[in-house]
Amino acid sequence: TEAEAQARLAAMQAESEGEEESPAKDTVAGLLADWMRSESYKWKDGTKVRYRGLVSQHIVPFMGNRMVVSLKARDIQDFYANLREQGRSEATIASVHSLLTTVFVYAIDVQEIELPKNPCDRVKLAKVRRSEVKIPSKVQIQDMLALAEDEAHPLATAVHLAVYTGMRRGEIVALTWEHVNLATGVVEVRQTRGYADGVRTGSPKSESSNRDIDLDAKTVEALQAHRIAQDGHREAMGSKYKDQDVVFATPGGSFYHPGTFTDLVASLSRRTGRHVRFHDLRHFHASEMINVGINVVTVSKRLGHASVSMTLNRYGHLVDGSQRLAADVFSQSMNGVRMVPMVSAKAKEMVFQT
Repeated sequence: TEAEAQARLAAMQAESEGEEESPAKDTVAGLLADWMRSESYKWKDGTKVRYRGLVSQHIVPFMGNRMVVSLKARDIQDFYANLREQGRSEATIASVHSLLTTVFVYAIDVQEIELPKNPCDRVKLAKVRRSEVKIPSKVQIQDMLALAEDEAHPLATAVHLAVYTGMRRGEIVALTWEHVNLATGVVEVRQTRGYADGVRTGSPKSESSNRDIDLDAKTVEALQAHRIAQDGHREAMGSKYKDQDVVFATPGGSFYHPGTFTDLVASLSRRTGRHVRFHDLRHFHASEMINVGINVVTVSKRLGHASVSMTLNRYGHLVDGSQRLAADVFSQSMNGVRMVPMVSAKAKEMVFQT
């Protein structure tokens, strides 16, 4: 099998290099191997792939043979300086730092290695500057939707759903009819598809990503039309169609590769003279909700963010820009028709006596 072949290859490489099959347990490489073996059951597939990459590409080559008990804050600082010299970003260094901090906590608390303190604690990192969110204009989005609809593209409704709900690419790729209620106009996000040792379907990235999204009437209508067309195609294909209940299915009935959705949006935007990524559709949905005065808590829940602070970190500048709208709405409320009559002095007296 592939797994056996990979194991044999690793053993042959270790043998040819005159190394042991597994690193010494008291080295950094040994600590990392033990930590990953012990803790990886908690991680999602994408997290496993990311951690393995950080360990194998960055940490082990530089300090894998170092003895754990010998490490000082200065060694960690030198390691990060080396990563910068290699052209690694501050975001990558921050990810490595977070992983190492956790690993040394594991070493002290679980393995009971006698370290005076976590060597990462005194290391200062440069501030990571988030890249500015580039939000497409309404005209750009409308042109893309119109082009997909004019061409009757089989995934035109998928692009529409991304724009009107802010769902992530993986969530739309993995969507099944079981989780679409056209009668109530609700989509249940319960799974996602992404890259993790190949393309896989799994649970969403966090508990907050498990959410129900209300649909507008136009989106319900678009999904109804899409299902009718899909039913007709399935009947025409007969036994060649392997029905997996996928909402946006390939001609044979299976899940599309996530890259297909990325390529479609790139093609639509390029042919309308713009540059829009699939994830920008999510940014557009968030920005439009904030601009029309939808509160940030609702926006955060609709997007499936882990916290409102995450939404504010990403779109806080838009919230700041909506303060004028808030001021005007409040003023209109204060100066409009009073809905509750003034309480008379006699009524107040009766209340206080009661």
